[in-house]
Amino acid sequence: MTFSAKKLGRRYGLTAEEMNYLLKLQGFQKGEPGDYCPTEKGKRFMVSKTANNGYGGYAARAWEWNEWDESITSELNINEAVKTSVREDVARLRRERRLRREEEAEAYWAEQRKKNQDNDNKKRKKSRSISGW
Repeated sequence: MTFSAKKLGRRYGLTAEEMNYLLKLQGFQKGEPGDYCPTEKGKRFMVSKTANNGYGGYAARAWEWNEWDESITSELNINEAVKTSVREDVARLRRERRLRREEEAEAYWAEQRKKNQDNDNKKRKKSRSISGW
């Protein structure tokens, strides 16, 4: 039987994000959220699955995900201290991602405001030169 990170995490009281982080931390996978692949250590436990929507042509969609063989549970080192540490790390990473997104958004909107001000100034200057001011 195989389990997604979500189902595997549920067995230990972890979210999918926390379980993926733990699998990465313990050397079973590498990569980033949405783009994980097995390490040499994880290859014997991971199974890639694919599905599609059954349509052809421009409507065709396919997706891939990874599942873990049940035997990985005997290899995982999970206890309350590990779960607490993983939860804290994932929460910190979420906060960092949120702050980075907020900073990027603020920088973007500051640039947009500057462009708008520059355009307004150009329009005013042009209208003054036309009207003779």
